[in-house]
Amino acid sequence: MNWKKHVALVVCSVYAVFGFLWILITDWLVDVYFDDFMLYSTVKGLIFVFLSVLIIYFTVSHQVDKRLEIEDELGYEKAQKNAMRSVIQEESRRLHKLIDAAPIPMILHTENKRVIRVSQTFLDCTGFERSAIPTINAWIKKAFRDRAKAMTEHFEKLYTITSSLHDGTHAVYTKDGKRQLWDMYSAYAGTDEHGLRNVVTMAVDRTQMKKYEATLDQQSRTDALTNVSNRLQFTIYRETLDTPYVLLLADINGLKLINDLYGHEKGDALLKFFASLLKLHLPKEATIYRMSGDEFAAILPEHHIKKVENIMKTIQQDMVDNEFFDVQVSASFGHALKDDNRTHEQAYYEAENNLLSYKTHHKGPHSKLLMRTMLHNLFARSDETSDHVDDMMKLARKLEKPVALSDKEKQELDLLIKVHDIGKIHIDPNLFSLTRRLTDEELEEIHRHPEYGYRIAAAMPQLKAVSYAILTHHENIDGSGYPFGLKGKDIPKIAKVFRIIDSYDTMVKGRPYKEKTTPEKAVMELKRLAGTHYDREMVDAFVRVIESP
Repeated sequence: MNWKKHVALVVCSVYAVFGFLWILITDWLVDVYFDDFMLYSTVKGLIFVFLSVLIIYFTVSHQVDKRLEIEDELGYEKAQKNAMRSVIQEESRRLHKLIDAAPIPMILHTENKRVIRVSQTFLDCTGFERSAIPTINAWIKKAFRDRAKAMTEHFEKLYTITSSLHDGTHAVYTKDGKRQLWDMYSAYAGTDEHGLRNVVTMAVDRTQMKKYEATLDQQSRTDALTNVSNRLQFTIYRETLDTPYVLLLADINGLKLINDLYGHEKGDALLKFFASLLKLHLPKEATIYRMSGDEFAAILPEHHIKKVENIMKTIQQDMVDNEFFDVQVSASFGHALKDDNRTHEQAYYEAENNLLSYKTHHKGPHSKLLMRTMLHNLFARSDETSDHVDDMMKLARKLEKPVALSDKEKQELDLLIKVHDIGKIHIDPNLFSLTRRLTDEELEEIHRHPEYGYRIAAAMPQLKAVSYAILTHHENIDGSGYPFGLKGKDIPKIAKVFRIIDSYDTMVKGRPYKEKTTPEKAVMELKRLAGTHYDREMVDAFVRVIESP
C-alpha cells in the first residue's frame, strides 16, 4: 500500500468513528435536554463540520509528520550506506593500487574463492597469465601440485581469520615447472560491498635468498681467492678434534716481492697455484686452510706423520719446476704432531717454530736462487747485458781508489752495478729493442725503472743496502736528473761514481737507440757535462784513470 492510500484510509477511519460517535451522543442529548430540534440540528451540524475539519487536519498532519520522519530516517540510512560504499570502494581502490605496485607476490581473494587482484610481481614470478587464475583453487592446483588438497583446506581456514597469519614456507611451482621457495603470509582485508570477507595473501621469494645465504655461509667459511677454508674454520675445526693429528704450516717465500715486482694479480696467481699444489699432494682426508696473506695450514690424520716430509719435498719440487712465473718461487714448511701430551696451541707453536727454522736454514739458497732468476730475466727482457756489467766492474776497480771508496762502499758499488736496472723487468721489454727515438710517454715509462727497482730492492734484505742508490742512480749534480731532481750532496756517493762508469761504458758500447762512440769522444762528453750531470772531481779522477797507460 502506497503512502497516499494509507493516509486516506486513516482519515476515513477516523472520520467514520468520529461521525458514528457524534450521532449517537448528540441524539441522546437532544432527547434529554433540548425541545427545539431544528435549532439544535443546525448547531450540531456546524459543530460537527468544525470538529471534523480539526480532526482531519490533525490526523493528516500527524501522518505527514510521521511520513517525513520515516523519509528522513530512510534518507540518513541511505546516505550512510552510500558513504560506507564510497569508503569501501576507495579502500578497495587503494588496496588494488597497492597490490598492483607491490614488489612482492600478492593476491587478493574472497571467501567465494574468486581472485580479485594479483600483483604484477606475482605474475612475473609464477609466469601465469591473469586469466589463468580466476579462482584461488585454480592457482592452488597449478602451484602446489601434489599438496593442492592440503593447501585448499588451509586457504578455507584463512577466511575466518581477523588479523594476520604466517602461512609457513612452501614450495611453489611456476608455469614452466620451476620450484620456488615462498614464505607466505595472509591477512584479513575487510569485507567488500557485497559483504564477502576478503583475504590478501603475500609471499617473500626465498629462493634467491636461500642461495644468497648459502653463498654467504660459504664465503664465511672459505677463502675467496684460493677456495680453501679460512682461519676461522681452522680454529673451529681444530677445537672439535679429540684425536691426534698432524699440523702442517706453509709459507710462500717472497710473495711481497712478487706483488711489488709483477703486481698483485701475479701474486694472487701464485697463491692459487700453491693452494692447488696442497690440494693435489695432501691426502684426501686433509683439511686445508689459508691463515693469512702467504700462510697456509693443513690438518692431517695422525697416520700420515711419516709422509709429511715427502709431501713437503714434492710440493717444493713442483714449485721449482713450474714455468708459470718469471722468477723462481719456493715455500717454507713446518709440522708437528698433536697428541695427548700437547694442547692445540702447543702443537701450533711447535709447527710454527719448525717453519721459522726451515725458513732460516733455507733463506740463503732461496735468496740466491731468486736473485739469479731475476738477473736472468733482466738480461732477457731489457737492454742490460752481462758484458756491460763485467766492463763496469773493471772500471770500478780502477776508480775505487782515486775516489776513496771505503770497503763497504766498494761492496755496495759492486752490488749496484749488478742490480742497478733491476726495475726494468717491470717495463714492457719491447721498449728496449726500439731503434727509433722514444716518444714522451715511452720515455716517461723508462724513467720509472729506478722507482720499480727501489721497491724490489727494499723488499729483499740482500739488496736493501743499495735500494736508495738504485733509486738515485739517474740523478744529476745540477738537479736535472730523475726521478726527484736531487742535487750534489743529496745524491749517494756510490750513485755518483756509478753514473760516470755507466755513462762511459754505454757511450762506447752503444744502445739500440743510440750509436756507439770512441773512448776519446766519450771522455770529452764526460768533461763537457762535468759539474752539471756528473761530479767534477770524480770525472777528473776517472779521466786520469782512463788516459793513464
